[in-house]
Amino acid sequence: MRTLALAGVAVLAAATLTGCGLSLQGMDAGQEVDGPSYELTAVFTDVSGLPSGGEVKLGPSSVGRVVATRSEHFQAKVTLRLRQDVRLPKGTRAELKLSTALGDQYIDLRPPASGGTDCLADGATIPVADTVRGPDIENTLAVLGMVLNNSGLDQARTIITELNTALGGREGKIRDLLARANGILSTLDARSGDFTRALGSLNRLAKIASDNRAVLDQAFTQINPAVDVLRSQQDSLNKLLANVTPLAKTTDETLGRTKETVGSIVDGIGPVLDELNGFSGSLGSALGTLKSANALLGRAIPGDYLNLNARFDVPGALTALFTGVSGTGTTFPGGIEQLLKGGTR
Repeated sequence: MRTLALAGVAVLAAATLTGCGLSLQGMDAGQEVDGPSYELTAVFTDVSGLPSGGEVKLGPSSVGRVVATRSEHFQAKVTLRLRQDVRLPKGTRAELKLSTALGDQYIDLRPPASGGTDCLADGATIPVADTVRGPDIENTLAVLGMVLNNSGLDQARTIITELNTALGGREGKIRDLLARANGILSTLDARSGDFTRALGSLNRLAKIASDNRAVLDQAFTQINPAVDVLRSQQDSLNKLLANVTPLAKTTDETLGRTKETVGSIVDGIGPVLDELNGFSGSLGSALGTLKSANALLGRAIPGDYLNLNARFDVPGALTALFTGVSGTGTTFPGGIEQLLKGGTR
């Protein structure tokens, strides 16, 4: 009886396995999160290799799971389910990483350094600009294979060989060149303030030109008639410029012939200037005398008239003028100071 019971159980188990198609693929892969939760969507350019139910970490702690992944507009949208007590500020970044070299991929959440008060709500999206895929072992091996198989090392060896050939025996010159380059860079660094001021001046000039664009446009428009006039007078200008050369030659010859005359004139001006310079010392006393004469003249003219007692010797003056010999002397009633004081009668 016991043998029949065991046989029945075995047949039932076989029928169940073959008829119902029992498989582990339909079982839950750990997508649920303990306790209350909310969902976010992270947009990646590539999530190949990310398992469904993969971990979502915040630092070293696991805070959620990957619920679903779908493709939309050539982008991968990953639905994340996080614990309700985990609040992420806006600007949080999501990075796809590997737990170990041969381990599963997971999503690492990185809040911004200056976390704000606004947090991502249920249903919010982390945009593709805030997501990144970290290096994985497949891509690293693929790049390494490309370097090894596509002559990357041979190209590097060629570059190093050519550099050695170019620099061989020229170490001193290269060292001197580097020293000069260092000196030039030091000079430029010392002049950085001048460069900054020059760039600032250019910036102000460009701003002025931009602010006065209408005026410049009008000026360039109005200058066209002047350019047309100059273009119409091109032949006359060419003839004028052609005549300038003979004129310059004639002027040079004239100055060469009159060089001695001009020199003598300049030499003759020297004594005249010396005399004027000597006279400048007595100019102050002469002006002082005129000032005192002005005061005496005011006393001599009490109103709008002046009493004058004078005698003119016309024949004597004419004789002295034509013969150079003084004629009969004229007796004046004292000097000008006596005349201004009232003179003598």
